[in-house]
Amino acid sequence: MPLKIKCPTCKRVLSVPVQRIGAIVRCPVCEKKLRVPKPQQAKSKKPGPSEKGSPPTRGKSPPADAPRKPRPAAENPPRVEREPAPPPEPKRRPDRPKKPAPKKMTSEERPPAPPEPPPVSKAVSPKRGSPKREPKKPEPLDPPKPPPLSKSKQKRAQDTPDSSPAEHPTEEPKPEEAQARQEPDEGVAKTRAKENRWRREHDGHPVPERPPLPRKAQERKKAKDDSRADTRAEPPPVPSRVHREERPAETSETEAQEPEREVVRGYEHDVQRRWTVYYLGIALILTAFFGAIPAIMDIIQHFRTIDSPGVSRWALALLLASGIQLAYAVYLMQLPDWGTAWVVSLVTLVMATAYAMFLGIAILAKEDNQIIQLLGLAGSGYGKKAAGWCLIMLSISSLLAYFSGRISVRWRQAYEMLTTTSPEQ
Repeated sequence: MPLKIKCPTCKRVLSVPVQRIGAIVRCPVCEKKLRVPKPQQAKSKKPGPSEKGSPPTRGKSPPADAPRKPRPAAENPPRVEREPAPPPEPKRRPDRPKKPAPKKMTSEERPPAPPEPPPVSKAVSPKRGSPKREPKKPEPLDPPKPPPLSKSKQKRAQDTPDSSPAEHPTEEPKPEEAQARQEPDEGVAKTRAKENRWRREHDGHPVPERPPLPRKAQERKKAKDDSRADTRAEPPPVPSRVHREERPAETSETEAQEPEREVVRGYEHDVQRRWTVYYLGIALILTAFFGAIPAIMDIIQHFRTIDSPGVSRWALALLLASGIQLAYAVYLMQLPDWGTAWVVSLVTLVMATAYAMFLGIAILAKEDNQIIQLLGLAGSGYGKKAAGWCLIMLSISSLLAYFSGRISVRWRQAYEMLTTTSPEQ
């Protein structure tokens, strides 16, 4: 239940939690600091029958001169003094069951003790001014004695003859075998390094054996190893540094098994046919420059005169046609084939058609024609000259279209004849 405090200045009732008893609180209205007092425990007394009064005189105070009636003995019961409760006894932990005493084993039953590792000498950093002390070398430990043999084992040892090294001389290993022993595989070297690390960390204890894999995992591992062995051959053993210079260079099995790959070149046309295409490209370049001569002359005249209205539109059209011819000439010379020659023949045929159309307009149309006004030929005196020029370009472009088309068709027919006929015929 929160406590309620009344601020003396602003007379505001504040509700404070019980945990703030004795702490200082600030009023949010007048910002006055108040200390939270302890709550007063008011003792509530139940009114007796005399205080309640009789029904007719209830609510009226008795007169002052009226004598007080003595209370009966039952109203004031005697106080009973309670004895203090004894302190609780501390809880005791349940007694643990005693472990059975270990059985004493005889010397014959005891297993052989593992050899104790040599003590590791810790390197102590020498203090300044003190002479350097060399670490003491650990003394060699005696090998552990073997456990005593039982009677049955002693009889077997007596029955079997002793195999001395003189009776059974060992054959000296060959240098190749000794080298193979000195140079173990990478997997074996890794496992040995892990075992040595385990022994160093765990004071010479043996490496714990891994639990065997389940049957399904073993089958998967075996299938994976078989697939790897089938797909790739084992690499040759890496020779040591000593025998690298002595051993000759050996080729791997994969290189010996793989056949030599022949360099296959693409189809190359005959030199004569390629040169015919080059000549055709050169002729197309010359035609482009020849067709641009009137446009170049108009541009020069434009720069010479001060009051020139600008470059004529027909000159710009001639420059555009010359640029298209130059682009296709480069395309033809880069890819000498009957396909490119056929494309160039189509382009030159379109150019010849355009020149024929302009020739007809220049001869038949009047100066009020929209095309003549659009090209800027009206009133300039270039009408008859334009007709003659269109006739010249029409003849040249038609000849180029004919020769390029003929070259492409003849070339394709010759190639089809070579591919269909057999070499024996």
